[in-house]
Amino acid sequence: GGLRREDLQDLTVLEVGPGNNLAVPLLFLAAGAKKVVSIDRFAARPNPEQAMAAYALLRQGLSDEERRNCDDVFVEGNLRPSSDLADRLVYLCDCPVGEADRRLTRAQFDLIVSRSTLEHVQSVECAFQAMSRLVKTGGLMIHKVDLRSHEENDQSHSLHFLTHSPLWWHWMTSHVAEPNRLRKGSYRQLLEAYGFAILRFETTHAITLDEVEQIRPKLAAPFRNLPDEELTDTGIFILARAAKSADVGNKCAS
Repeated sequence: GGLRREDLQDLTVLEVGPGNNLAVPLLFLAAGAKKVVSIDRFAARPNPEQAMAAYALLRQGLSDEERRNCDDVFVEGNLRPSSDLADRLVYLCDCPVGEADRRLTRAQFDLIVSRSTLEHVQSVECAFQAMSRLVKTGGLMIHKVDLRSHEENDQSHSLHFLTHSPLWWHWMTSHVAEPNRLRKGSYRQLLEAYGFAILRFETTHAITLDEVEQIRPKLAAPFRNLPDEELTDTGIFILARAAKSADVGNKCAS
């Protein structure tokens, strides 16, 4: 996102969807962030010994100053993120981003980040509404979004998951974190609708027109007639600034 180390000094950061480790929050703290809150819909259950070994290796690569910046989140040699919202490293599970504005103080974050997470949320609209309330006016959001099929070892087409009807897809995925199948243009529209000024909106991964035409006849109705660009672009990078007040829109329950 073009941020330099000095830009991170004393920031309060929200990470959406940390997955099975808190290495990114530790790096933010090492760089000088004041506080990092990580939220996830599901609780991560990594192997504790492996996780601590990874954190120890990360710590070894830090400078003395960086170690001092983040060592207070280690208790007796163990990383123990607190559920106390006053502490510097907070990990909240069972906290979907679309509901986070009900659990966290609004307009407290200078920066919100996610990596390959937004494609998994049930409602991107609710996610952007919540984030518009949580980020300070003038604060930044950085998101990397993967718009491809997430099947492991998938040897089929990158857009194969768009061949299922919306109802069938809902039945299959409503209680798990499968991709929501939202396409590129919808992210731009929702960012603008919830008061974000888009600074960068770039394609990070794309397939060819030939690949699109190969599968287009098999796509479910909502996707079959989309413009080529909505189907070729299968990954995006977003850098946006909160340009309006935090209570734009009210599409989701508050």
